[in-house]
Amino acid sequence: MLRDGPCFAGASFGLVDAVFAPAWRYLDTFDGLCELGVFTDTPRLRRWRHELSQRPSVRAAVAAD
Repeated sequence: MLRDGPCFAGASFGLVDAVFAPAWRYLDTFDGLCELGVFTDTPRLRRWRHELSQRPSVRAAVAAD
């Protein structure tokens, strides 16, 4: 179901993106502690994670330490 847009369903940010964006932030934190390798063979999923992480709303969701 993952499409070729910056968001899950294509060009428009939707509910799936809103739900998964916080989860990806947690996984990014864990990847910083140790390489999990969970998404090594999933280039489209990695691209989606990256695109979501670049959105201003996702970046501003958590204050800097």
